[in-house]
Amino acid sequence: MGLRLGWAVAYGAAIGLWTLVRWPAYHAGPPPETGTPAGPLVEAAVLGLVTAGIAALAGGRWQALRAQAPARPAAPRGGPPPAVSEAGAAWASSGPAARPWGGVILVGLAAAAGWLAPEAWTRAAWRPAPWEGAGEIAVTGRLLAPDVMAVDTVAGVAVATRLRLDWPAGGAGTGALPSPRPPADQGPGGGSLAPGSGQRVAVWGTLRRLRPATNPGGYDARAAGLREGFAYELRVARWSRLAPVQDAPGTGPASGPRPDAGPVGEGRGAGAPPGPPAVAGAPDGGSALATLRQALLDGLERALPPGPRGVAAALLLDERQGLSATAREALAATGLIHALAVSGQHVAMAAALAAWLAGRAGWLPGRRRLAVAAVVVLYAGLTGGPPSVLRATATFLLGEGARAVGRPVTPLEVLAWAAFVQAAFRPLVFLDPGFQLSFAATAGLILLAGPLQRAWRRRWRRWAAAAGTRARLPLHLAGWAGDALAVTLAAQVAVVPVQVALFGRLPLLALVANLVVVPLSGAGLAAAAAAAVVGAMAAVLPLPAAWEEPAAALSRAAGWPAAVCLTAMVRVAMVAGALPAASGGLAAAAAGWLAFAAGWVLWRLGDPRPAYARRLRPVRLAPGWVLAPAGVAVAAAVAVSALVQKPPPPGTWVAWFLDVGQGDAVLLRFPGGGAALVDTGGKALAVPAGAPDGSGPGPDRYWPGRPPAIPDAVGEGVTVPVVRRLLGRGPDLLVVTHADRDHAGGAGAVLERLGAGRVWLGGVPGASLDRALVELAARRRVPLQRPEAGWTWQPAPGCRLEVLHPARPSGPEVRPAGAAAEGSRSAGGGTEENNRSVVLRVGCGGPRLLQTGDLEQAGEAALLARGTDVAAEVLKVSHHGSRGATSAAFLAAVRPRLAIVSVGPNPYGLPHVETLARLRRAGIPVLRTDRSGAIRIQAEPSGRLIVQAMIPESLPPLGGEAAQPALGR
Repeated sequence: MGLRLGWAVAYGAAIGLWTLVRWPAYHAGPPPETGTPAGPLVEAAVLGLVTAGIAALAGGRWQALRAQAPARPAAPRGGPPPAVSEAGAAWASSGPAARPWGGVILVGLAAAAGWLAPEAWTRAAWRPAPWEGAGEIAVTGRLLAPDVMAVDTVAGVAVATRLRLDWPAGGAGTGALPSPRPPADQGPGGGSLAPGSGQRVAVWGTLRRLRPATNPGGYDARAAGLREGFAYELRVARWSRLAPVQDAPGTGPASGPRPDAGPVGEGRGAGAPPGPPAVAGAPDGGSALATLRQALLDGLERALPPGPRGVAAALLLDERQGLSATAREALAATGLIHALAVSGQHVAMAAALAAWLAGRAGWLPGRRRLAVAAVVVLYAGLTGGPPSVLRATATFLLGEGARAVGRPVTPLEVLAWAAFVQAAFRPLVFLDPGFQLSFAATAGLILLAGPLQRAWRRRWRRWAAAAGTRARLPLHLAGWAGDALAVTLAAQVAVVPVQVALFGRLPLLALVANLVVVPLSGAGLAAAAAAAVVGAMAAVLPLPAAWEEPAAALSRAAGWPAAVCLTAMVRVAMVAGALPAASGGLAAAAAGWLAFAAGWVLWRLGDPRPAYARRLRPVRLAPGWVLAPAGVAVAAAVAVSALVQKPPPPGTWVAWFLDVGQGDAVLLRFPGGGAALVDTGGKALAVPAGAPDGSGPGPDRYWPGRPPAIPDAVGEGVTVPVVRRLLGRGPDLLVVTHADRDHAGGAGAVLERLGAGRVWLGGVPGASLDRALVELAARRRVPLQRPEAGWTWQPAPGCRLEVLHPARPSGPEVRPAGAAAEGSRSAGGGTEENNRSVVLRVGCGGPRLLQTGDLEQAGEAALLARGTDVAAEVLKVSHHGSRGATSAAFLAAVRPRLAIVSVGPNPYGLPHVETLARLRRAGIPVLRTDRSGAIRIQAEPSGRLIVQAMIPESLPPLGGEAAQPALGR
């Protein structure tokens, strides 16, 4: 490949080095000395010089070896020329004084640019930092997307940066659902009123810093924003459209926003909406591309029912907002989510269709090639340009360009150039999960698919020769299945390390399931494209009223094949996910060993040569013993994963206080592997039933499966994934302190998706959620009990989980009608439901943890009146810090060294200032999940408490406790 590719590799390697060295600090907050670029410039210069020296030494050695090699045979007549680099030939044929030092210098400059590009990109993203917390500010700029602005000025100061916009009626949800696109990314869709892409606007609002992942494996909004060039979100209060005129002296951007003559923004009068309605994800007519995309989405809406429509939109246009939760989870859990990725298959189909149409039109080859390239670029624009599409588009265009100018290139060279093109425009694209998965899979296909297929075909031909004509059909089917398995295995080998690093899961049945899912995906893609076109034409054409119903029927008929294929694809994933050992859990720390194993396999078995070279000079697959180092690396990965995920040592307990928003969920782990989950969080997102985005509580959310017994978005989207990642299974004991939604809402999802050894259910029997849990536990054959004071559970020798409250009733319980209500959600007065919360104390001989549910002052007084010992070193503050709980007398009895408040955004003002003041007067450090994210506390037999948080910079001074670095995300 020579130096013609070396500088692109140097650019990417420098970005990778910057990521290792600088990314953790720049992800944590604004970089220091933002206005002094001298340090990065010196670092870039040093890196460039070192890289240039390495390139000179390595290039000289490599070309010397090539010069000593025997001459390459001439290409066959009519075949492609040998892929010899012009730079390599010049280097090999010249002496040291005549070597192309210009190439070496270019490599050094590329490395320096690769260091400076992400540095400048992230510094620009953090430029609004001076206005953080400054109240309402005015920002002007141009909308790159409905929810992304390229900023011109902030508060009248010229600032070149980007911001994410949260519109007044946007979809910024209150839940903490991890997903590829969080609710706030819906922009002005879903009923909001906002301007469209391409407009110059002035917006007024408050800045807030994007949050990192708040739970292990959760969605990292800050990392996603930095990859796109912004670190802040502006909560828009009002906006005004700016006239697209030239800036005259004294009227430029620094002079403030200049609205156009029309009545827009706040000029409409009191109570007027903040802007014109806009279609979700589309501009207001300013972009033909977005209009075409919306027309295709409208066509899918006419042709397909809601469930298959969500899959079709994701498969065809990378629009995943309508994808049902069941389909997303089934495909992700089985490693089949790639079936929805818009990638090379889609680009190839678009190119093939364009080439066929151009051929039918009789166009000459040059004009035909331009038309195909234009269609490919158009399709990439329609999808919004996800990394997989950009990779496929860049690969196609680079390959076509090389063929057009007669310069042969290898597939790996084209892939490397495609990565360079993306990194040149978005320097942090290497951190994008879609980019990592797409490029890893493509590299695996390039290197390994051909050798595996050739090895299989040789064996298959021997079988066919031995069987003769007696088993022709079964042998043909076996040959097709073997080819498909070889392709899937090649991609899977390269992708496994990325999957483990990102998701902590190893899909074990993906190889077999792909044999069915991939053909269904291809057929569904073609059918969905046809249905979208037919539906769009039926919607756009001015048809007479009498033809509207036949047109609608034609649209539905056109969508039927897509609905069948896509429904079958999701159901196959659901069946595969329900099988035993469908996937296994591995710690992210094992990804390095798996990467070594995958790299070894690709190096020893892969063949990077072009297809014609493989045909002319085939190479046999290496014997199996050469893969022994890869096997050792896999064993090491399993050992590392077991070491990282091992239970706490004897005498130690670990508590994870999960960030479930306004709710409680605590995962306890004990020596020997025992685990308990105390409360599960809950409350569904505030989305109308049957909402088309698939996130509402209607049946479309769970298509094509059945709705769960207790639908709950937080339990399904937060509690279950986090418990699965941390524990790998269901808890041995599930404790529901009481049947309020914010404590018990996710219990149904835990029971149905993870299971539990037994259930302890507190609170007042008879509430609606209480009855639903009792019925679900009976159906799942999980023992359910009503715990009382004096009960204990011993998860490990020396460890005890004690029930301190409620006490056994002294007589038969008499309750008035209606007392089974789910309880008040107010921040104040006590309720019977809250005061019958299960109170637990956990200990293993060292520090103890007291969990109080929503116990209020009346319950605390009853607990103390019985003389119960409630002393504990760690206190989970009751009722999210309500004023009516955690009294001074109760604090004096507990005497905690540390207090945890599990709380999220709420309208009650929790935690209340009076409760925080009582804790402060007692000298107790307070940790909050709304500020620190998930909190991990490890209590050691020596009495030491080790405290970690997902957002460590939010931790207060902890006195004698040991605060550890950030938890792995």
